[in-house]
Amino acid sequence: MIITSFSSKGFRNLKDINIDLHPRLNVLCGKNAQGKTNILEAIWLCSGEKSFRSAKDREMTAIGSNGYSLSLDFKDKQREQHINISFCEDVHIKSKKVTLNGVALRAPSALFGELRCVVFTPEDLSLSKGSPENRRRFADISISQIKRSYRAVTEKYRRLNDQRSFQLKAAAAGKADAALLDVWDSQLSQMGAYISMLRYHYCKKLSRTASVLFNEISGGTEELRFAIIPPCLTALKAEWITRATLPPNILKSSKSAARRI
Repeated sequence: MIITSFSSKGFRNLKDINIDLHPRLNVLCGKNAQGKTNILEAIWLCSGEKSFRSAKDREMTAIGSNGYSLSLDFKDKQREQHINISFCEDVHIKSKKVTLNGVALRAPSALFGELRCVVFTPEDLSLSKGSPENRRRFADISISQIKRSYRAVTEKYRRLNDQRSFQLKAAAAGKADAALLDVWDSQLSQMGAYISMLRYHYCKKLSRTASVLFNEISGGTEELRFAIIPPCLTALKAEWITRATLPPNILKSSKSAARRI
């Protein structure tokens, strides 16, 4: 996958820029606060992900501008493609448009799997030093680029969990029937098992590759191993969990997804 050109207008401190990129290697050089990271951030947005700076669209708009636009051309194994993202905000309306090859998409997340990017920032040191939430997020982002539908599953899981928490508080206050919690528990357990299995298989394969590379870097003097082990897999093997807890339709989908990771 090769990015051939990139252009930006009104994005942070980037004025109207148009860049034709080399197919093999590109190095951004410049003084501090000149926009090098902003270019990387803009390209990352074109992958469908949120900003790695956790910024809102308004915060990414240049001072004195009411919006921004990003345009990117890239080649994959099959064809050349074009991505365009535009954001506009004024007194009465705020809008964001995303197109792929001229076709409007419902949301930036619909770009998942089209432009596959890898970004490393100083904050990524939290993968080893930070909380388990950071590692789960890293796995989810990576899996989403391999399997597009995975992101929709994780987002639905979070919504269901929020709804269950609301229902739990309402039941504790006597404003809802506690028996309804079983409905949320059933859905969360099924989707949670699916998410856990894909995380497990992804990290298992990633560990194999990382172990080989780290062995080369260390000259064979050190060994690297890592894994995501969800609580549900602590006492039981993933294969047993798969057969026992997932309904047939999700089981079939998860097995197919695990093979593609």
